[in-house]
Amino acid sequence: MDARIVNDRQVKIINLIGEAVQLAIGKLAFDIEAKAKENITIVDAIDTGACRNSIHTVLPNKDGYIDAELAARSAAASAGVHSGRPNTSFKMFNKISPEKEGAVVAVGAEYGVHIEYGRQGNARPFFGPAIDTVIHNAPSRVVQEVNNKI
Repeated sequence: MDARIVNDRQVKIINLIGEAVQLAIGKLAFDIEAKAKENITIVDAIDTGACRNSIHTVLPNKDGYIDAELAARSAAASAGVHSGRPNTSFKMFNKISPEKEGAVVAVGAEYGVHIEYGRQGNARPFFGPAIDTVIHNAPSRVVQEVNNKI
């Protein structure tokens, strides 16, 4: 038989740390989303803007999928900067949601993978580099949020 003595203060601190970590994860996810949108512009992979607008974040308590889908479909219907025509074949992946905690940052446009990894050697990575840039801030972001909560 295992017996433990846990006081209310310990439980409260553990819960606060959990909340702080989830808050940090959410902030990092939005940072990745913003950096990916910036990167896709920098690599000049925008015609109608549908793919850029399809980049979104989903948290357990905040869902950016619907807004991203509406913005992406609206952009796809406009004349492209390079092509001069709308993207009439635009398709959006289904929403991916985190479980009870965590975050999902996704490129909703089905053709986003072709921009990221390319076809016939013309890759224009935007999402991976966004993760690489933001992930360096993760430890300090978590510590900052824990310190703010406790």
